[in-house]
Formats: sequence, C-alpha cells, structure tokens
Amino acid sequence: MEKIFYILSASLLLFLASCSSDETTDDGTTINYDQSALFKNLSENVIQPRYQTLSTDITSLETAVNTFNTTPNTDNLATLKEAYLKAYKQFQYCVVFDFGPAAGSNNLNRLNIYPVDEDLVENNISTNDYNLGSASQIDAKGFPAIDYLLYKEDATSIVEAFASENRKTYLSAIVTEIKDQVNEVKEEWSSTYSSEFIANTGSSAGSSLGFLVNQFNYTLEDVKNFKIGIPAGSRSSLGSTFPEKVEAYYSGNSLILAKANLQSLKELYLGVSTDGTEGEGLDDYLKAIGSTDLDSDIQTKFTALEEALEGLETKNNGVLSEIIESESSTVIDVFDTFTSIIPLTKSEMPSVLSVSITYQDGDGD
Repeated sequence: MEKIFYILSASLLLFLASCSSDETTDDGTTINYDQSALFKNLSENVIQPRYQTLSTDITSLETAVNTFNTTPNTDNLATLKEAYLKAYKQFQYCVVFDFGPAAGSNNLNRLNIYPVDEDLVENNISTNDYNLGSASQIDAKGFPAIDYLLYKEDATSIVEAFASENRKTYLSAIVTEIKDQVNEVKEEWSSTYSSEFIANTGSSAGSSLGFLVNQFNYTLEDVKNFKIGIPAGSRSSLGSTFPEKVEAYYSGNSLILAKANLQSLKELYLGVSTDGTEGEGLDDYLKAIGSTDLDSDIQTKFTALEEALEGLETKNNGVLSEIIESESSTVIDVFDTFTSIIPLTKSEMPSVLSVSITYQDGDGD
C-alpha cells in the first residue's frame, strides 16, 4: 500500500507578501490575518525542532545498531529496540510535514511502507544484492523492515540470526538511508526553505497554507485508513480483517505510533512547540476569520480521537493486531470516530480558508 503524497512543486511560489497582514480569498473577501506569523511559528518552533529531534534520535539508533552488530547479544538488542522505538515515534511527528524539502524522492512515507515484504527482505540479505533506492525495494526497507528484523522471533533467535554478516550489513544500510534522507530534509529547512515557507502566503495549491492543509488531511486519513481501518476490515465488503497489516506488526507498537501521529497533528493544528508552548496555529487562523465554532468542533473531535485510542490500549495489552483478532468491531468504532472528523478538516476548514484539497486518497468515504 504505497502512500505517496503528490503535491505541486514548491517552486510555484506566489508573490512575496508585503508588510500588510491582509489576505484576500478567491471570492474577494479580505481577511485580516498575518499568515507569515503562523508560518514563522510553525517553521521555527514546530517543524524544524521536530526534524532536529528526529535526526538526533536516528543518530542514536545508528549507534545502537553499530554496537549490536559488533556484539550481538540480548542486552544490546534490548538497547537497540529502545532506540528504534524512540526514533519511530519521533518519525510520526514529522510525516505531517511531508512537503517542500520532503516532497518527491524525499517523501518520508517512503520509509514507512507496510506490511513489509518478508520474502524480499530475506532475499536481499541472502544475496547481498539490492539497491534500497530502487522503487522495487519500497516495502523492504525503512522502519517496517527494522521492525521485522528486530522482532520477528524471540530475542535469542534474533541474536543468533545476526551472526550473519549480510544481515548486519542490511540493517545498517536501512538505518543509513533513513538518516541520510531525514538529514537532507532537515538541512534544507534550516538553510533555504524556511524563509520561502514563511514568505509563501496566499491560499493557492502552491502556497504554504495549501501545503499545510493538504498534508494535515492526508496524514489524518493515513491514520484513519492504514493504521486503523484497513487492518480492522473497514473497507472489506466480505467482513474480513487483516491484523497482519497494522503498522509495527512484529513489535506490537501500533497504537503507540498511532497516538504519536495523532498528537503531531493536534500540535500542528494548535501551533504547539516542542516545549509545550502554544503559538500561532491553524486554530488561530480559523478564529481570526470568524470560524470559532468550527475550531471548537475540531478540537472536540481531537479529544474524542485521543480517548478512542486510549480505550484500545486497555485491551489485549494494547496490541492492535490482537485486538482486531478478538474484537474487530471495537476497532471499527474507533475508525468511525476518525471518520467523523474528516468533514470538518477536509471540507469545512479548507472551504473557509479558500484552500483546495489536491491529493487523491482513494478512500471513497
């Protein structure tokens, strides 16, 4: 299930904003709101710090991989798993920023295609002949491949398997690709793209607002469909479930990652910095143009989504695949809760902000 977000090139910039804080919608309505203040807060206090944290966490992951590869034992494996989960959680905080430097070949979703192709991974290891940059390798790399390599068997068996030099090499190659891609995106944000992002006002498909609203909704629907709905059988006319299609299937960390992804969406919406300070966010934009009720409704839905995921964590030790196997209807209820926010964020919010939704989700709901 390749989840690649197609967006217009960031090179299609609008004319730079003047000192005025007035913006004009497509119907000619003047909005007295300073978009650049919103973009400045998001760039400097929300987006770049989260990329920096992800870069740091991946460096720690790389260190843990090197230590484990040098001395494969259960203690080093446990340390590696901790570093892996920390990096994977932080990754969830950055995929909502998959535009600009993260568009095209740097799209972070390419590092999180699941379920992983087990046979392809094992073939790559046995032959030691692969190019992770090839499109044919998209479901044999990234975080899902690491999840498979570290959790597919018990700890003792994993340690024994890593007596293979090819397996060590493959794990290192996967982490190196993740590190290089994340660092490239991080560096472009800090060197050139931040100023472009802040100046790119307006509401067209190529504007910063257009990028934000589209990727916000794309990520929200990704959580709804790929993390929750499809594994629970929401789109199956025969009522079948697919617990093996959850994110992080082998480690059982699916709900932990889904909660982190949802938290990232909420913090983007509210403009919350890494230290918890709430600055300019999409909520402030809505209130500035008189859509206070819409903002209130969206925030109420976020609370309901958080409570729904927390409710799942109380079942089957919080392992989503096992919850689906034992009571899929409960997971479908959570899917329905996610579905209820979509009209607000994908229809009403873009409408009042004069933003067009340009991606295709193929969801049909």
